[in-house]
Amino acid sequence: VSEAGVVTNTLKDATYGYNQAQYILPGRMISKDPQVKNNGKNAVYVAIKLDYKKNTAAAGADAVYAASSYADLLYSAAKDGADKGVFEAITFDSNWTAKDETNTVFYYNTALDTGAETSELFAQIQIASKAAKVYGFQIDVTAYAIQVEGIALADAPAMLDKTIAGTVND
Repeated sequence: VSEAGVVTNTLKDATYGYNQAQYILPGRMISKDPQVKNNGKNAVYVAIKLDYKKNTAAAGADAVYAASSYADLLYSAAKDGADKGVFEAITFDSNWTAKDETNTVFYYNTALDTGAETSELFAQIQIASKAAKVYGFQIDVTAYAIQVEGIALADAPAMLDKTIAGTVND
């Protein structure tokens, strides 16, 4: 298991995407670059977990972010009701493999050597141009790592899942 502080977020400009996201408008592109850098002494396998949240506060009130999902936030004209979602489908980089269709956990396809960085999981989020209801949302990104030594690449996703769940020793 990786040591604390070994894996870091390497956002190139932490204010750029944040500033773009302050004024959510239909059609707006928000730049993002979630990726991982191995600052440790050993090669690691990495995963990224995305937690989707939606602002549920009444208009004019302070934001209140509640747990949501990719499917809920993804725009679709076929959804019932006024809330048809807020963003277009996110294009995820092919160097990452999604655990499942929830687009919540992604595994990097190769080991990450010391000092190396992953590719960006995704580069941008586009607010749906036809969204009738545009509201704030968050996508929290958490990186996880396990050491390569003694673990085959094929076994890495299961071990990373245990790390994410906090059940490594179970």
